[in-house]
Amino acid sequence: MKKCRQEERSARRHHRLKEARNFASKAQQHERHMRILNDRASEVIFAENNKDLTLRKIDLHGLRVKEAIKHTDRALKQARERGNSEIRIIVGKGLHSKDGNPKIKPAIQAFLEKHHFPVEVDPRNIGALNVRLDFAFSS
Repeated sequence: MKKCRQEERSARRHHRLKEARNFASKAQQHERHMRILNDRASEVIFAENNKDLTLRKIDLHGLRVKEAIKHTDRALKQARERGNSEIRIIVGKGLHSKDGNPKIKPAIQAFLEKHHFPVEVDPRNIGALNVRLDFAFSS
């Protein structure tokens, strides 16, 4: 994808517009394919992290922020459908982030607050959030 984008820019600079359009089209195809593979990888990582967990807990380790939000949203809906009153979300402490600062935790907290879910950081583990489902408004 990156190479196609570079070739597209080069072709445009040299006024080879048809060639540039072809490279742009190939780059778009690569990007679509990359998104499909990333989605599959996200599903596999989530499934592997959560295969031994209860229905009241999810683990978001190894996911990107957007993926973590998607899986959290889905897990919240499923938990509410089952009638659960709370769910525990393992977000991690940010130890594996490039700069050591958590990315997923603040994003998930913001998502939960936006959708009016009462949330608290677990006092025994700052890498986990406890979310009340019985008082949350529907999103």
